Parts: sequence; structure tokens; C-alpha cells
Amino acid sequence: MTISLIIKNRTKPQKDAKLKAVKKLLIISGSPKTLAEGSKTYQSCLMIQNLAQERFNTDFLSLGDHPLPTAKPEWHQNPFGKSVPAEVREVALRFKQADAVILASPTYHGSYSSHIKNMIDIFHYDFLRSKNIGVITIGHGGAAILPATHLQDVIRTAYGQLCHTIICVDGVTDFDDNGKLIQSEVLKARIENLLNELQVVESKK
Repeated sequence: MTISLIIKNRTKPQKDAKLKAVKKLLIISGSPKTLAEGSKTYQSCLMIQNLAQERFNTDFLSLGDHPLPTAKPEWHQNPFGKSVPAEVREVALRFKQADAVILASPTYHGSYSSHIKNMIDIFHYDFLRSKNIGVITIGHGGAAILPATHLQDVIRTAYGQLCHTIICVDGVTDFDDNGKLIQSEVLKARIENLLNELQVVESKK
């Protein structure tokens, strides 16, 4: 059963408020598995990307398809440095260009994946500053709440603007017998809530 955590009720925008027309949304699958390997995190990201395309310019990064090298301390201050591997510089650029980010992770030993952790360790302490950040985690039963809770602390520490809606996808009941994500209306509605929060609300002048 999909769980949608609402951290706090967000004040609804006034009727005369308008949404910014275009935003760059970076969606990151933190699973070490690829889609061909049946990654449930990857499938969840694809569903989000499909629903987001009408209102965002989306960019999708699978850390299973493109694993990053082990983070080194000297990369923190300048991940664009000449000595930094090209694949790391590319991911740093994609983060820099994004207005909003969704971090998606499977549940591994009660927390988020090492692929997500390694990616975070590459960057400076405030690499999420001024970006709206969404979280979606996948796990059996209520276990997905654990990585979601841990990622909240990481996002706040990195000065990200954490969205109030956090989605926890059940790795059993939200998938069919063949391991395919069931794109239910309930899950779609919760993703739409998250996408609403990822958009910037601007007061009409």
C-alpha cells in the first residue's frame, strides 16, 4: 500500500497566484539496479517523469545505469575541477541546472542506498541550496518510511527546500506478480501533490 507522508499542511496559494511556466526537474533513481534488472525504484521514477513532463523540463539520472566513482574529499569544494572525473562533473552540472530535484531510493538495511550516499558525498555541504526537493522511497510494508526519514535530515543539512509530501511505495502491494509497478489512481494523485509542491508559486503583480 502506497504511503504518502504529509509533513505539514502547506498553505494553498491564493487564486491570483501563478505557477512558473517552466522549471528544470532532475529525477534521480538511487537504485544500483537498472530497469532491465527490474528496479522498482527506476519504475517509480519513470512514472513520475511521465506525469511531470507537462509542467517541467525533466532530466532523469539512473545511478544504476551510470554509477559514480567513490567520492573523494577534494571534490567537495569544486566538483567541476579539472582533476574530477568527467562523469562526476556532468552530474554536478545537472544538479546546478536543476531548479528542483527528486531523490528516489530503495530501502537497504533500514536506510537509503549507498549509491545515493556516495553521490551526496561528492558535493559541497550546501549543494541543494534554494532547490525544491522531493523524496520517494520504495520498501516492503512500512519499511520505506526509514530511508525517507533519513533523507529529510540530509536535505535540510544541504539547505534544500524539502517538500511536505513524501511518497513511500510498497515494494509488494504496489507491484503486480511480475514485479511491474501498478500505476493506480491513488499513487498518481499523490505524485501530483508532490509535483505541485515542487513548482514555485509566484504572486501575481
